[in-house]
Parts: sequence; structure tokens; C-alpha cells
Amino acid sequence: MNRWRTTLVLCFVVVLHNAQRLVPVSLTTELCERLGANYLGVGNLFSIYLLGTALANIPVGLFADRYGSKGLITTGTVLSLAFSVAFALTRTYWIAMLVRFGLGVASSMLFVPTLRYVVSAFPKKKRGSVMGFIQAGTGVGMMVSLSVLPALAGGFDLTRAFLLLPVMGAVVLPIVVLGLRSVRPESKPVVWKQIGSLSRNRSFWNMSAFHFMTMLTVYAVLAWLPTYLRIDFGYSATEAGTISAMVNITLALSSPLAGYISDRIGSRTPIMVFGSLLSAVCFAIFIISGSKVLIVISILVMGLSMALTIPLAQVLVGEMFSGIGSGLAVAATNTAGRLAASIPGVVGGYILQTTGTFSVIWGLALIFGAGRVPFLLAVGEKRKK
Repeated sequence: MNRWRTTLVLCFVVVLHNAQRLVPVSLTTELCERLGANYLGVGNLFSIYLLGTALANIPVGLFADRYGSKGLITTGTVLSLAFSVAFALTRTYWIAMLVRFGLGVASSMLFVPTLRYVVSAFPKKKRGSVMGFIQAGTGVGMMVSLSVLPALAGGFDLTRAFLLLPVMGAVVLPIVVLGLRSVRPESKPVVWKQIGSLSRNRSFWNMSAFHFMTMLTVYAVLAWLPTYLRIDFGYSATEAGTISAMVNITLALSSPLAGYISDRIGSRTPIMVFGSLLSAVCFAIFIISGSKVLIVISILVMGLSMALTIPLAQVLVGEMFSGIGSGLAVAATNTAGRLAASIPGVVGGYILQTTGTFSVIWGLALIFGAGRVPFLLAVGEKRKK
């Protein structure tokens, strides 16, 4: 297997996955007008995608453990292409909701099998670095949604802007089919034994709690940062999207380094603790600062905090529970994360609609950012020599 080629293919898959999930975020006002919805309605549009992902994750993880990842990734790419065409063309709110749910299901077929592929196809001493490079695709995908889509919408219209996503899917599909080798599991685990073993494992529940709280903080930023910049600082949609995308610059640049360092020291936990506390500091600055310069610096640091937590958490789960079934373990913790990720859109929309301020949103995110650390420390990672 050509490791660099495989890593690049999986990076393209992650780019598509992350571009799809953030489609409504930077064009909230425009979608309100197009679909006849309010902030809460567009928040629901964002959250239902994550709900679809959460519901599909565990079946997809079980299937990946038994049959491998390539077929699931290929199917997810095809579905993503088809549903994104439908979203670009519809002007009906409830159709948009159904399509976004379908995109969430397709997303689970992209993301969970990718994580399982890393654990099954790469040696342990390389997984952190590989996942770091793949996670750079997260930053690129989010920049597409936060920067490129608003620019296209401003230069053309929403329909043409959203049609960029199926074009990306059409590019990724042959890359996956031709560039990704099938890796079959060595054995087919018994499903009920997998589920029973995980449900009795305290470290699994602590890791799930950590991931749940991580996604609460991450999606508070992803869902509401562009709108925050537009309302509180007067930026245009394109400007707010571009500034918000700076999170992804440091995320993309820092993820490979975070993975490499964790491979070198033989432990993921210390880096993840530092990243968690760093995010809490950034949220505190969001609450108290009215300085545009300080906010931009905090946005860059927020991307670093994500790089120090998200990819390493995913690798750690796959490694710790590889004997039970890394696909199921990754899917289950990712389900907890996706359920958490569906909350900020709805709750944040309600808070903004009723209070007209972002302070409560950022305050809750600060609490969860710091509060996840004890759960991570309780996981009890064994340091690798």
C-alpha cells in the first residue's frame, strides 16, 4: 500500500465531508430569505444534518468492522453528490430539511470508515501523524463552506454557489474508486459481543463524554461564529466567512504537527488536555473582548485547540478499542459527538432569538471546554514506548 497516496485520498474524503456539513453556516441570513425561515429554522437545518450522521454512525461502524471501508466511502460519496444537487435546487424549507438529513447519513459513510481505515491500514507509530494530515482536510473543507460559498453567492447566486458541492463530489468519487485499496477485516466480529464489551468499559464512557463535550464547544464556534462577527462587529457575509475560516487555517496547519508530537511522545492525552484548556481561554475572550484584533487572534488560537484535541481523540478511540472493534468504537463515540453537535444550532438559535446576545452561547461553551478535562484524565491511556 502506498501510504502517502492513501493518506491523500482519505484527506479528499474528509474535505468533502466537512464542506457539506457547514453549508448553512456562513449564509444564514440568505437562507432565511430563500427558505422563509428564521434563525431557529436555519439552526435546525444545520442540526438535522448532524442528527442524520448520529443515527447512521453505529450501523455504518458495524458494517465497516465486518466488510471494510472502501465500499462505504464510495457509497457515501455518491449519496453526497446526489443530495447536494437537491439542496442546491430546492426553495422549500421542509425539502431542504429532508435533504440535509440525507446528507448527514451520507456523511457517516465518509467519516467513520475513514477513521477505521487509518486504524486498520497504518502501523500504530504512524497513526497520529497520518490522522493529523487527514485532519488538515477538515480545515480545507470548512474553508470552502465559510469562504468560497459566500464569495460565489455574492458573485452569482445561492444556487450556483451550492452547486459547487456536487462538483466536489464528482471529483472525489473517481479518486476514491481508483486510489483507495480495499482493506478487509481479518475476522468478522460478533455484533452483540462487541456492543456488550463496549457498554461495560468505563474508559469508553469517559471517552464518549469527552467527545460529547468537545463537539459542543466546536460546533458552538462552527455554527455561530460567522453570525457573531456579522451582528456584533458589522462584517459582511464574505468578510465574516473569511475571518471564521481562519479557525481552519490553524486547524489544517497544526493537525499534522499535533499528530507527529503525540506519536513521538507515545501519548495523546497531555496534548488533548492542553488543547481543551486553550479553548476555554478563547471563549472567555469572546465574552469579554470588543477588540476586533483580539477576537481574530482568539479565532486563530481556537483552530489550534481543535487540532490538539479532535484528531488525537479519534485515533485514541480506535487504538484503545481495536480488540473489540475500532469501527464500532469510533462510530459510537462519534455518535455521541454528533448528537452533541446537533445541539448548538438549535439551542444557540433559541438563545439568539430570545436574548439577542452571544454571551450565553460562549459562556456555556467555556464551561464545557474546561469541564471535559476530568473525563479525559479518567480514560487512563497507556503510554506507548
